[in-house]
Amino acid sequence: MSESAASENTKSFLEGLEPAGDVLHDTWCERMTEAMVQMNTRYGGPESYLRARFQGRADYVEWLEYLVHLVPTDCNHFEFDAETGGVSMDGLGQVVPKIFHLACFSYAKESSIKGPSENDTVRLIFQEILKDGFVTAGDPILLLLSDLAVESLDEEKLGIPWTAGVGRPILRPFSVGYYKGKTRVMTLMALLSMARDSSMDNYHDVHPKLLETLRCMHGHVIAAASKREQMLGNFKLSVRGSIRKAPNIMSLVSTAVSIHSCHTVCSVVCCCGPIMLSTWVTTIQKLRVHEPTLDVQELIRENNNRNSKAGQLLASKATAVKNIMELFDPSAVDAIVDYTVEVGHEHTPWSDDSLSSKKTLFKSQAGPVWQARGKVSKESNRVMATRKHVAEDKNFSLSPRAQCQVLRQISLSRALPEALRRKMDRHQTEAIAEEAAFVTTIVREVKALLPISDTLLQEEWTNKYISGDSGVLLEVQSAILQRGCATCRDLGTINAIMSHHAENVPVVSGGPATQMAQLEQETFDLKLKQLQYDLQCLRVAKAKRATWESQVYHAKLEFRVARYQESAKHAKNFMDQCCSIIHYNKPETLIHGMQNFQKHTLEKHALDLNSSVHCCKASTVFLNWSAPCTIKKGARSAQIAASQHVLACSDKSIGLMLQPEFTYKKNQLWMLENFAMKDLAAAGMSLDRSFILMFKEKVDARDNLRPLNYRGRILEGAISRVAARDHVFKNSPILRDGRTEVATQVSAKDLLVIETADDTNPDNCLSEDDPIQGGKKVEQIGCNACEKILNGILDGMQITGRASVFVIDLHMTVGNMFEAFVKLRSKFNFPIFYIGATDDEETLDWFKEHKTDWLARLLLNKDITIAGYSPGSDEIPADLLEKEPELPRLNLVTPTKELYPKIPPSLVQDLVVHAVNSGMTLGLHILLTPRCPPSREEWSTHAVHGEQFRKFLDSIVEEFGAEPTADEEAQKEDKTGADAVPKAGAVASKKRRTSSGLPTSNKRQKVEKSLSIEELGKGSLLVEVPMVNCKSGSMSLHIKIGNKPYIFNNGTGDASLKAGLILAGYGKAKFRFAGGESPEGDPEKEVQYKLTGPDDLVLHNGQLQTLGQVVDAQRSKVPVIKIAYHKLTDSPKDGVPGFFTPVSGGAPVSEAAEAKATTAQTTAARLLPNVHWVTDCSAIVFSVKWLANGLFPVRAQPVLIADCDLGPGRALELCQATAK
Repeated sequence: MSESAASENTKSFLEGLEPAGDVLHDTWCERMTEAMVQMNTRYGGPESYLRARFQGRADYVEWLEYLVHLVPTDCNHFEFDAETGGVSMDGLGQVVPKIFHLACFSYAKESSIKGPSENDTVRLIFQEILKDGFVTAGDPILLLLSDLAVESLDEEKLGIPWTAGVGRPILRPFSVGYYKGKTRVMTLMALLSMARDSSMDNYHDVHPKLLETLRCMHGHVIAAASKREQMLGNFKLSVRGSIRKAPNIMSLVSTAVSIHSCHTVCSVVCCCGPIMLSTWVTTIQKLRVHEPTLDVQELIRENNNRNSKAGQLLASKATAVKNIMELFDPSAVDAIVDYTVEVGHEHTPWSDDSLSSKKTLFKSQAGPVWQARGKVSKESNRVMATRKHVAEDKNFSLSPRAQCQVLRQISLSRALPEALRRKMDRHQTEAIAEEAAFVTTIVREVKALLPISDTLLQEEWTNKYISGDSGVLLEVQSAILQRGCATCRDLGTINAIMSHHAENVPVVSGGPATQMAQLEQETFDLKLKQLQYDLQCLRVAKAKRATWESQVYHAKLEFRVARYQESAKHAKNFMDQCCSIIHYNKPETLIHGMQNFQKHTLEKHALDLNSSVHCCKASTVFLNWSAPCTIKKGARSAQIAASQHVLACSDKSIGLMLQPEFTYKKNQLWMLENFAMKDLAAAGMSLDRSFILMFKEKVDARDNLRPLNYRGRILEGAISRVAARDHVFKNSPILRDGRTEVATQVSAKDLLVIETADDTNPDNCLSEDDPIQGGKKVEQIGCNACEKILNGILDGMQITGRASVFVIDLHMTVGNMFEAFVKLRSKFNFPIFYIGATDDEETLDWFKEHKTDWLARLLLNKDITIAGYSPGSDEIPADLLEKEPELPRLNLVTPTKELYPKIPPSLVQDLVVHAVNSGMTLGLHILLTPRCPPSREEWSTHAVHGEQFRKFLDSIVEEFGAEPTADEEAQKEDKTGADAVPKAGAVASKKRRTSSGLPTSNKRQKVEKSLSIEELGKGSLLVEVPMVNCKSGSMSLHIKIGNKPYIFNNGTGDASLKAGLILAGYGKAKFRFAGGESPEGDPEKEVQYKLTGPDDLVLHNGQLQTLGQVVDAQRSKVPVIKIAYHKLTDSPKDGVPGFFTPVSGGAPVSEAAEAKATTAQTTAARLLPNVHWVTDCSAIVFSVKWLANGLFPVRAQPVLIADCDLGPGRALELCQATAK
């Protein structure tokens, strides 16, 4: 049809509406209302009408000229700038709306994410326009600037009858889309078009208010957002409108009284309905055009997170939307939407509850035949819908199945008066689903027996059921009720159809060989279809299992995160209430801090308020001076002053000092001890008593730094003037015995280090030994030793009344005394509090972060208890987790535990030849007797079907991988242990994985190829660097001309090089931040710390691991994970629910300090450009470590990433990485 013919066709329904002479407003409104009803009836709404009315460029040119004539471009200050700034939804109240011309708005289907509106909504908007015009002053249209065009690609662009600012892009006609307000604008445009086509557009006479509002259409341009954001934002605005209600009788009366008394103006809010099911469906349909892989469940979850309860999609409504979009036939969905648009959601027979049903009928109440007949499918869903509601309507032109659906669905609804139409409940829906499933299954059974055409079965069986034929309905319902239909011939209608057409069935002709070939073809086709069905079932099952694994993993992780956060909150509260960590730079700060905490604590806990502060508390001062070299001079003076203050102010205070046990200078230990004693004695403290901190044994025989007996002194002040029988510590074991109980020494691996991210010491860049040495190692006596000290001083204390004890740790370092305080505080029957002090700000920050995390873990593991907190269950309750999806029932394939489709060696199935019994093929049974259907191997080598079957098997391998062997399956089932010995000839099992799906160990590459040193020769050598960190053999790093690095084994024995071996160092380096305005720098000299995924290699604790392994191991301890300079985003994959993506927010760059490269291994990495260290068996890898606030980079260095065994006189060439 030509464009002019189509345009004339859209005007035909307006004939007879033209009035004679001038038309008054009321008459004009009546005529326009009649036109609107006919438009809805014929086209289904203004959107479809406008697209049908304006189909070509000529129509738009004529329409544009008319709109510009109706609303001149100079009658107002219109916005014609194509790049006018958009505003966010949150900033609408701060921006003045702009005025847009009528000809800017688009009618295209792509102009809005929402689908067509219901005719009832169009009617209400139409009536508002007829009454008050198109009012937008208080409710601006929300718009989207887009590049929509009405011309085709080969057509000339429409002329633009307006201008914008100088040098500014001009807004094109009919190009503005909608964020909110599409139905309003398109209803208005349909009204203008119908008035123009019927020559009733003399608005100056019939509706001057409309003309006035057309010249001032207000709108906001919304900042560009994704289609999903547009949808969810649109729904949120609709929900806000749906909360408002039209006035009732009482509100009208109260408003009238208010007007009468206060002379105010009443504003009535128009009633707005909530977001209907059809709105969700149509909008998601349009959104899927832009997001083909859209997850409906995820979209619903995102909507619920953004809205209040009034706008959330919950329970049956959410299930209904998910079912319609994922399980319903598309033609059925279109028909449901069309009928909803026509009569309105309230008058349709579909309820949320009925559409949310997924019940499979007869599953456990009958035999296999009835199970197949009662299984609801998409086809039966279409027939169910057709059985449900509609009478014949000649205007529908859908596919036969969808048309069948619509005819039956709407017939039952239209048969009733509008006032009596009701929603169908779940039971009625499931009853119709039962009938529809039966009808469609009978059709398949008939076609399996006789070659009856689809048209005949549709006319004589399906359509009669759809139209409500009493005979067919009675047969269907009786068969379902009695379960007596063993074969399809038991149904009278079907038996008549089959009997009438039985004589027309063609008889198979040909000899036995022909019949056997045909039988083989049919058998092969059947087997292939069954296999294809099984594979599809396994694909769906794998997808469901992957989704289930991801849901379970993240549910467990969220549960652990919530438990950890709750325990961390209580841990922080405990430290705030029972502890005080003081940072000082002079003695007065330390003393005031202790006094304030003690005073506030005593007042808060009402401890002996009638007594003086000094009488209601006892204090124990602890000075760990076992390594004086770690204490600054100012800090030492402050500790002496604080000790003097505490001991002098109360006769219930006592102190303990560990005497010096380590010094870097030889023969200076006695001198340090003497100085310490003199300084303490000069401050007025008595040191006459001594004690010994005893350790059981050395945990490392090579450790010569830490003694087994730490000597100590008892510090006394005012208490020394109290008689021994009267002071509170008279029964303390440490005073009585002069020693502590035997403690356990801390092993080197358990020593704590106050971590900082700046670790630039070049001497440590190749060291794999324990970094804690010297005084810092000696002063860490450990938590167990501190427990023995506290027990020795606090056991047997004589405290009366509501007195408390303060443990004052003046040199807290890594917090050994704090840990002992936490573990022992519940042992004593009096309140006990902790005060820690440090002069180092980094130590303060580390202490708070580390000890809060340490406390939170103890609470989670139930190692300690805190009043008011119970950790609850360690695991999430099973009833809160999704149930594991059941495996599908398959025909031939036997799936493994990993859902690999294993095809059995023999696909033998009994052949039931009905033709033999009926005498149709003579001698066929003789040929079949010695022969069975071909097995898998026979099908693969079959002369006719072999190639097709082999291609099918290859497609399985290509999609699912190679078929696992029996040994592999056995290894998967066995527990992997230290004593497990793999079977001879068994293929190595796959990587072990945790619940996150990430491998617990990465598969090591091994380099087998090595060169002879004699063949390489000593010539062309530039630099030889001894590899001091390689403990096996005499190894060296050789760099030859051309920047070619080699590893030489110059020794006489074999050398085993393991992945993770550091090849060289960059020496002293520094970090700088690259991001924003800071450039990334030269990649030849700098290394950027930028992670991309779990497979990135890092060095952690001296071992080469993937980032996923490091994160997964830490997450098993602490569920909340942070990576420095990156944002961790969960992005689960199939089989890997714990997969994540680190997104860099600007990364630090490791930059070598300005210094010359030397032949020492610590700086040899500078001898080559960075690109030459990136080879097939080496890479530049960052060492990382967990700090209190996340995973931080330490340094970059070239590292061996593959294992290699080098014999004597052999060399390994670090070949440059090949392009992949």
